[in-house]
Amino acid sequence: MEITDIHPLVVHFPIALLSVGYLFDGLSLVLKKRGLETAGWWNLFSGILASSFSVLSGFIADWNYGHFENPFPVFKSHGSLQIISILLFVVMFALRLKFEKKLPDTRWALVLYFMLGGLAIVFLFYGSHLGAVLAGRI
Repeated sequence: MEITDIHPLVVHFPIALLSVGYLFDGLSLVLKKRGLETAGWWNLFSGILASSFSVLSGFIADWNYGHFENPFPVFKSHGSLQIISILLFVVMFALRLKFEKKLPDTRWALVLYFMLGGLAIVFLFYGSHLGAVLAGRI
């Protein structure tokens, strides 16, 4: 096994953490359960942390493959979409920190939070699809 083989092994964990965290946040609003809100926070935190390993391993793998030499157009680039997605999750994380790890308590901030999250999830999943295409799995 080479170091470039690590990327496919670590990418699934942050995808699961970030998407399930967003789901927990939504369920916490609907079901009015504080535990789901807390679970959403920890999944967001852990997902961002795990994403750093995915991005790093992606850059290492790219040294061999050269996919990221042309990151444009963004919506056709696996790496660009994933980085944008992670940046959106980081903005969500900053919002959560501003509201003391809870979901935002003002309507505009809550709408912004969930819109950012929805966009981040779409980019994350589509970027993951493009990664699978690059790897020849689709």
